[in-house]
Amino acid sequence: MLAILVTAPATAHAASPVGHFRVAIDSAAATADYTSTAARNDVVILQQYQAPRMKTLKAANPGVKVLMYKNLSGMTERQPSGFVSGGVATQDAAAHPEWYLLNTGGERFTSRYFNWIWIGDVGSPSYQQQWADNVLGEVAADGWDGVFMDDVNPTMSWHYDVSRIAKYPTDAAWQAATRSALSAIGSRFRAAGKLVIANFSNSKAFPAVIKDWYGLVDGGLNEQFLKWGTNTTGPESYDPADYWELQLKQMKEAEAAGKYYLGLTPSTATDRAAARYGYATMLLAGAGKLQFALHSDYTNERWFPEYDYALGTPLDAETREAGGVHRRRFSHGLVLVNPTASAVAVDFGGAYTGSGLETATAATLAPRSALVLTKVGEDEPGDGGAGVPPVQDDPVDTTDPVQPVDPLPPVQDDPVDTTDPVQPVDPVPPVPAKPRVPPITRVKPIRITLTCKLVTACRGTVALKRGDVVVGKRTVKVRAGKSLTISMRERVRATIAKARRLKVKAPHGLRAKLR
Repeated sequence: MLAILVTAPATAHAASPVGHFRVAIDSAAATADYTSTAARNDVVILQQYQAPRMKTLKAANPGVKVLMYKNLSGMTERQPSGFVSGGVATQDAAAHPEWYLLNTGGERFTSRYFNWIWIGDVGSPSYQQQWADNVLGEVAADGWDGVFMDDVNPTMSWHYDVSRIAKYPTDAAWQAATRSALSAIGSRFRAAGKLVIANFSNSKAFPAVIKDWYGLVDGGLNEQFLKWGTNTTGPESYDPADYWELQLKQMKEAEAAGKYYLGLTPSTATDRAAARYGYATMLLAGAGKLQFALHSDYTNERWFPEYDYALGTPLDAETREAGGVHRRRFSHGLVLVNPTASAVAVDFGGAYTGSGLETATAATLAPRSALVLTKVGEDEPGDGGAGVPPVQDDPVDTTDPVQPVDPLPPVQDDPVDTTDPVQPVDPVPPVPAKPRVPPITRVKPIRITLTCKLVTACRGTVALKRGDVVVGKRTVKVRAGKSLTISMRERVRATIAKARRLKVKAPHGLRAKLR
């Protein structure tokens, strides 16, 4: 059943220089809640089979842009229902075997993590034409606003060993092929009056390439905006200050070029501090084309109080202060962002409320934190009353350890069932407990990367073992096709020789790798 949507009065975010977007492409998104989506968001990304949902959203808000998800560089099987998550189906390639890229051994190959996705020759003009023909036909048939083009990669290293791709054995060769695809397909969509927004992976590592590619499409997604994963500390968490400055520059360039810039910050579902940091960073550069979202999955919408603050219009451009804090003034508010690794004291220049503060004139910003504030007496936010904790004390929910990675289509092996697309998982028995021996010491945490290779979620207990003895275990849940990095401490026991090789045992369907 589709949710019944009611056109709502304009909320505070409507006047903000930064909008919001929602990605709902996982299998469970078919039955998710969309009650407020049309009123709150400027851009929504759905799978092809969600065409009825798209029409309902546009009926509730004709201004919302709803994009169809399609993979650029991967070919997947077209289901009997007609659904296919790639722009080119494997059935299309039956008459064009040259569309399958070959490795240096002369063999076709799939993505390293998703073995139902065959890597296609994005540099082939006929492949590009087929992609545009297929997707434009689907987009036009139901009235979508355009396409969200996934896997627009300046390097294929995440999917495959670059040196083993026979036709494109270097990043530069793959970039040239991808650029030709963006040029050919982008011009077709512009001629048809349809949008192309690309998922530019590795935008922080290849800034010059991505800047060039922006000129060929209508905008791009930064899927790891300011942050790499759900962790809040460590190397796979917040970007260092130089990467933060780079992304601020990229947003300003997108605004100047009139291009959409979608920034997706991955974190746990209730991580208000991460949402505030990402949204505030966008507010420093926003002038109407920037869109923000925090996602813990690619199913549900996450909404935070700061999004509804009535800041008014920007009074000037953002400025960088001596301590590294960036500031931007608004007619009814103030935004402050500290991207540095040190706490910095700031003076507001007046009394403000918001982000856990009430009638404050100054504060100390923790490292990589932000404040979104409104002037006292002028449309004060509703969460700024007594008893609200300071910004740095906001709790982070660690109960949902799912780490978003590249978006995945629904299961490819069967027709899509939109009534209940999530299939039950076979229960995974826990690792048998060994006789309990008191630990004699604690050692450095061990990092383990888990990848769920099932078409439904993977659940169970991950165990560290030396020989036959369990020296650490942790219960996990990883969504289908997703990856998650966890930390575990080994319980060193007097009866175990430390020279015995450490190994990891994971539940069925989980690929575990010690790092």
